[in-house]
Amino acid sequence: MESSKLLESRNDEHQHWNNLYEIFKSKVDQNRSSPLIIFHGKHVSYYSILSMADSMAESMKNRLNIRKGDYVAICLPLSPQFFVSFLALQKIGAIAVPLDPEIKMYELNNVMSLLKLKTVICINTTDLELEHSQGLESVILVKIQDFLPFEKAVARTAKTLGKNASRISKDLTVTRFSDLIYDVKGDGEFTDPERDPSVAIISASRNGELQAMLFTPASLLNTASSIAKSLSQSRGRFKIASFLPPFVPASFQFSVILPILLGGTVITSFERVNYYRTFFLSSLFDCDYMFASPWDLSEILRERIPNMAIKSLKGIITSTYLLSGEIRNNVEKIYGTRVIEYYGLPEMLGVTHIQPTDRTKQKPGSPGIPIPNVESKILEEKTHEELEQPATGELYIRGPGLFTSVFPELADPEEYFIDDYFDTGDLASMDQDGLYYIEDRRREAITSHGILVSSREIETLISGVEGVKEVAVVGIAENNANESILAVVSSDNATESLTTKIMQVCRKSLSHYKVPQRVEIRKELPKSMSGKILKRQIIEEHHKQDQ
Repeated sequence: MESSKLLESRNDEHQHWNNLYEIFKSKVDQNRSSPLIIFHGKHVSYYSILSMADSMAESMKNRLNIRKGDYVAICLPLSPQFFVSFLALQKIGAIAVPLDPEIKMYELNNVMSLLKLKTVICINTTDLELEHSQGLESVILVKIQDFLPFEKAVARTAKTLGKNASRISKDLTVTRFSDLIYDVKGDGEFTDPERDPSVAIISASRNGELQAMLFTPASLLNTASSIAKSLSQSRGRFKIASFLPPFVPASFQFSVILPILLGGTVITSFERVNYYRTFFLSSLFDCDYMFASPWDLSEILRERIPNMAIKSLKGIITSTYLLSGEIRNNVEKIYGTRVIEYYGLPEMLGVTHIQPTDRTKQKPGSPGIPIPNVESKILEEKTHEELEQPATGELYIRGPGLFTSVFPELADPEEYFIDDYFDTGDLASMDQDGLYYIEDRRREAITSHGILVSSREIETLISGVEGVKEVAVVGIAENNANESILAVVSSDNATESLTTKIMQVCRKSLSHYKVPQRVEIRKELPKSMSGKILKRQIIEEHHKQDQ
């Protein structure tokens, strides 16, 4: 059945479903033996995922006392265990918090300052220092090799031999994932899909602050349905290959919610950057779309991943931000498919605009038009009057995918909203055909390796290093569709040892994609008359140096 017809048949139904678990369960009869995920080549079927999720939900309730409304962190890659954990939490009404599987303790503490986590689900080789005093009650340890093909599982086991979580406090209940998936299934918890949050996404705000945004099943479904309507119709099963982890907002939509909604399959590898493997799997299993960041596309070109003649491939979906015309043209030429650009922000689940399905209406460099149910308007920066197009102004957006609540709470909501439209913080224009163009992204967040990074999180860490007076962290755009992270520090003691100390602290406390590539020490940082650090000036200075 074509995807558009599938969606038409669902639109009147999904509002009556209890939650995302119920939607997934409704797909199992028609997809019983079909894979929900092909993980490094190993198929895990809808029925297997459902059976394990049912058992895990019951175990979570009875053994770990996880209840409706509790926050549970899932620190796992896109994998069968991720889907099982996520669906089990949806069944009992708990709130899933997808996080980086390689998250460091400093980063996790920052998350816990926003949300009161009850349980952490993580890989069994983690070095996180988890304690009851942090508000945690339990930890679930996962062996990723349990779902890998035999030869890969053996290699993975050999590599991690002797490595086990050893820094978890004895006052926490520690359980193995494999011990939770054999309980007799029980009933789920009733949740209101319009009001009860089911997912908390951690990302960077437009001001560079770390924030937690809560979304309901209705907002997730509406956004995924709109995305599906924006893509070409697909006969048979929908299949998407993903290169991005599920804690990235747009990836969560494309790689988790969309396959569940369409009864489709996601194809991925254990290592995100194993591009050859994912391309090879996509050629074997008639992949419809690939989902990748501009940085991934740059790396795919750099590694010269061969064209594997994926005849079913309708396009490679990627963000328009940082994507150069050269990268776009080379990808389309080498792989014989179109690059479908989108625009979005984490506050609206990562996707608000996408290129039209009709190729004749697509224009390179434009993320296209708003997805169904999303409205956009461009306002003059000072008067906030709507501008007659074409003209550049502030982009405001509204739609059902907007967060229901956010932590920390907005100090001044009027600064972010005008008539229910959310201020993206970006400048945009629209041409005579109704296609949007992002002229300038003024958010202080940094895009590193395709992941939105909080500049304030890095600044707070560096400001605690002895000898640092002030610090500004910015992203400097590179030719490889990435922003390198630059930390500019003011200090009275500009020595090489201070730079070394800063880098040591960052490597110990931050995920690799958050670690600054450069540390620059100055006597003073550039400031406005009001004393605000002028990050834009720092960025412009470095652009001039690179020219």
